[in-house]
Amino acid sequence: MAKRRDTIQKRVRFDQLEVLEFPMILGDHPACLIGPPVQPSWTPSRRFHQSIDEYELSRSPRRELKALKFSSSERNEIILKMVQNPLNDSPRTAIRKACLEGTEERITELNERMDQLLTRMTMLDEDFEQSRRIRAGSRRRRRAMNSLKTPVL
Repeated sequence: MAKRRDTIQKRVRFDQLEVLEFPMILGDHPACLIGPPVQPSWTPSRRFHQSIDEYELSRSPRRELKALKFSSSERNEIILKMVQNPLNDSPRTAIRKACLEGTEERITELNERMDQLLTRMTMLDEDFEQSRRIRAGSRRRRRAMNSLKTPVL
């Protein structure tokens, strides 16, 4: 006989939303062939709480996937807004400078990460070498003990 379980209704309710807004910054995505790539920053520029009802009333309609992609000119505009241009360079020159600065920062980050990985690898090599010496020493001791246990006829 199959046991019948009483059905329990489970409900979840939401009251407040925490909204985080992230600025767009120069990215490093290799698939961006024309114009500079952009990506959201890791640091939010704005954070606020809102009731779910207010949010649903004020939010814009959902966009199609095609509308979520930036064209190269839109990406250029995003970069130009974030670039400080005290020399009043042309937009093209300002974007190139921003890309070069972003590339230099990225190279610095990657070099720091590489140094950390090399340090860890060195530590692992030292640990491995130490355990190899311990194993070799214990093998020699076992052989010496086994030779002492050999019966003499």
